[in-house]
Amino acid sequence: MNTSGSGGPPQEDKKKPADALGQETKSAGIEDLQSKLDRWAIARRRTVEMEGFLNTCVCGSDSAVKDQVEAAKAALKLSTCGEWLALRHYWQVDQLRLIAGEFCQQTKLCMFCAIRRGSRNMSVYLKRYEFLMAQNPRLKAYMVTLTVLNGSDLLERMNHLKKCFKRLLNGMRQSKSRGQSRSPFAAISAGVAAFEVTNQGKGWHPHVHCIVLAESEPDQEALSAYWLATSGDSFIVDVRPIDPFNPVAGFCEVFKYSMKFQGMALSDNWQAHLDLKGFRLLMGFGGFYGVKLPKELTDDPLQDQPYVDLFFRYLAGSGVYSYCRDGKPTISKKVFEERFPHEEKFNEFKAEFDRTRSDSLTAV
Repeated sequence: MNTSGSGGPPQEDKKKPADALGQETKSAGIEDLQSKLDRWAIARRRTVEMEGFLNTCVCGSDSAVKDQVEAAKAALKLSTCGEWLALRHYWQVDQLRLIAGEFCQQTKLCMFCAIRRGSRNMSVYLKRYEFLMAQNPRLKAYMVTLTVLNGSDLLERMNHLKKCFKRLLNGMRQSKSRGQSRSPFAAISAGVAAFEVTNQGKGWHPHVHCIVLAESEPDQEALSAYWLATSGDSFIVDVRPIDPFNPVAGFCEVFKYSMKFQGMALSDNWQAHLDLKGFRLLMGFGGFYGVKLPKELTDDPLQDQPYVDLFFRYLAGSGVYSYCRDGKPTISKKVFEERFPHEEKFNEFKAEFDRTRSDSLTAV
């Protein structure tokens, strides 16, 4: 395992964002450490690119003063995001958890934070899904996609999509309360919707992906007609079943919304960040309504398990995360004491860990 950067920076994987999200969400042991660091290093490089774009192309341009101030603030937050990370290895059960780090929380701008936010949210909804399926084994999961016409005004198009989707949900509720089945969503008992946007040079393309639970598959033809009547500009919908033996794959397709901004040109990414500030991109309804989403981007720690803390810092020159053999990276004493109250224990375990893992953790 190379964590010192001697082998060069990891290359960006051409897999879809959903695949990367699936890797981030699954349980990881010490053998997955390098792949995690590589994935985060690629994300950190995109964050550095965005920081450079804001400092050079926005702050250093003839843009309005307000826009330059906004860009400078965002760039400052990006400059330290992901600079250092602390992972905790619970060696008896071979589990790795990200327990601390520097995060900017700008999930529409920062790929690192987007990956963490998407995986954290998906984990919570997967637990809710398992609960609902246990309550009613007759339920099946389906992925539903709805689109609206492309346009040049991103905020107008996204507001139009959200308004139409809320009409669809209102029709679902009215059908249930009146005992009628006029809505193609009438038989749905739970759902979670994620709003996405892309721009392939033909204007902004907003769409929404949903995971819905129902005892029978929604009628795609009926949904298409209903959606055209609701939106007034699109009949394009898609309904497909989710593999009950691999629901994670289906959830990844929906929760990749958090990472789609990172596939845009930097200028489009910045524009989307500005236009969609405060825009809620995730919505639960039915049995998924009220799911409490985690605020922290770090993993939940395990209780009553011995562990070793591993510290890494990002090397901008080589584009990799490097293991801090000498202990903690340069962070404030207050932050370190809050996160790691047992520093002396860390030093004791570190020596033994270094000895046994010298083949996989190399010095800077």
